[in-house]
Amino acid sequence: MNSTIKNAIEGKESKLILVYGRPAHGKTTYISELIIQAAEQNKKVAFISLEMSKETWKRKMSAQLDNEILKNIDIYDDLEEIGSVQKMDNSLAGKDYDLIVIDYLELISTPHRGKVDKQLFDLYVSVQNWKCPVIAVSQMPKRVEQNYNEENDGGEELPDFVLVEIGVEITAKVIEE
Repeated sequence: MNSTIKNAIEGKESKLILVYGRPAHGKTTYISELIIQAAEQNKKVAFISLEMSKETWKRKMSAQLDNEILKNIDIYDDLEEIGSVQKMDNSLAGKDYDLIVIDYLELISTPHRGKVDKQLFDLYVSVQNWKCPVIAVSQMPKRVEQNYNEENDGGEELPDFVLVEIGVEITAKVIEE
């Protein structure tokens, strides 16, 4: 588990961490492993799965899941119930989670759809109310790829995942994997 994510979960800090990755590079598998690791440590996890159903996720991860682990994971997969930040707020209100994971950002319905900075701001405000770290999965934006290539002069290949911590002014800080 990444040290920034581990420290955020252990300290129960209200942080928004984005996991950017290219299509078909294992983003859902990566965050599923984080969910299971947290649940194995008796952390209470909310998994908001906007991409696949609860049954599909359980089937995909069946080799790693048992009833003890599943007791620590609440899976939300009903878009009518949790498809927007406001609906997530309503569904998660009054619940005490150690970690919330959203798969994936592009499927969240907001009035700012397509305007990533405003979408992130809406989500960031909610993260402060949820009082725990939130990991959101997203496709790798072109600007992240371009910035990475510029910073590395094309010398290194872009990693499968880039983790970014979002700050109060929607400033992004890339954190090491």
